[in-house]
Amino acid sequence: MAAAVDIEVGAEPCTFTRLFLIFRGLTDDEMTMFDGAGIKEANAYNWREVVGWSEHSKDPEMFRVLETSVLEVT
Repeated sequence: MAAAVDIEVGAEPCTFTRLFLIFRGLTDDEMTMFDGAGIKEANAYNWREVVGWSEHSKDPEMFRVLETSVLEVT
């Protein structure tokens, strides 16, 4: 997977966490597709694995970078 933006950090040791969210609005008709898709169902996924999070992301001895990007599709 290619990075959305090239970034270079000179601090060592360091770790990067990148999150990229794409979303769009839904029509009333499309809302029924998400019946039963709430917090309980979302918690069934290992989101740390899905987004590539690692234990290094909470290590205070490391320089940590959290990059977030959000794109709304219309």
